[in-house]
Amino acid sequence: RGSEWFDHETQTGGHAIDFVRTHYGMTFPDAVTMLLGGEQGQCYPQAREKTPLPSKPFALPPANRDMRRVYAYLMKHRHIDRDVITHFARAGLLYEDETYHNVVFVGKDETGTARHAHKRSTNSTGKTFRQNVEGSDPRYSFHHLGTPISGRRRARGSHRCSRRACGSWFFQTINPRASNHLPR
Repeated sequence: RGSEWFDHETQTGGHAIDFVRTHYGMTFPDAVTMLLGGEQGQCYPQAREKTPLPSKPFALPPANRDMRRVYAYLMKHRHIDRDVITHFARAGLLYEDETYHNVVFVGKDETGTARHAHKRSTNSTGKTFRQNVEGSDPRYSFHHLGTPISGRRRARGSHRCSRRACGSWFFQTINPRASNHLPR
């Protein structure tokens, strides 16, 4: 294992400095000086502080004219209900990238200004692509603040629904009048 030593009689071992200290009874600085042949070595100049590169201004990627691939990806692969996707699309929090057809999740600040965007590939084969748009402020990531329904707290899956991952637990925070999936 490299330049390590081990004394089976005393059950001790270590590296070169430990060997000199143990067998010659030297202090650490004296052992280092002996191993260096009396040389004290040289000091390396301290590295200069890096100047931060100027960050690019935040700009949302251009939107595609339709969201066909986003709907297909989120509904078929992520099992998100169409109504939930439509809500986020109409709110401007979700759209399809024009260049590569990625899903773009938009994060807005308190005034409704877009401050963050995250792109994710709609590709169902191969390696997935995920990236924040340059200049995004991570304090304003994609999110939704729902409102409680009739003062009740509900967890996902707490209702009976025949559709797989129907998304009604989330849809009701968006549209409280959607009572067809209320828990029994």
